[in-house]
Amino acid sequence: MNKKILRYLEISLFPIFILSTHWLTVKFYSNYCVSPDFLGYLLSYITVSSPMCSFCLTILEKTGNIYVTIWMSFSIVIVKFLTSLAINIITNK
Repeated sequence: MNKKILRYLEISLFPIFILSTHWLTVKFYSNYCVSPDFLGYLLSYITVSSPMCSFCLTILEKTGNIYVTIWMSFSIVIVKFLTSLAINIITNK
């Protein structure tokens, strides 16, 4: 395959990987660390402090921050593109 196509594929797969990791961690955390029933509420005092659940919270925090950064970067690129497009339209008239 073309190197340029591979590069675009790598770039587009990264947000999918981050979001998938975040979603799977949320599912794991909600099923095993804090069950939705009353017994889960009572047991959460024990399970939430376990190393696995603490690790899940760390993954959720990091993947959430990365995903927000990806969207902010994407927004900046779009604003820069639209600004340069507007400048080109204004200066060509």
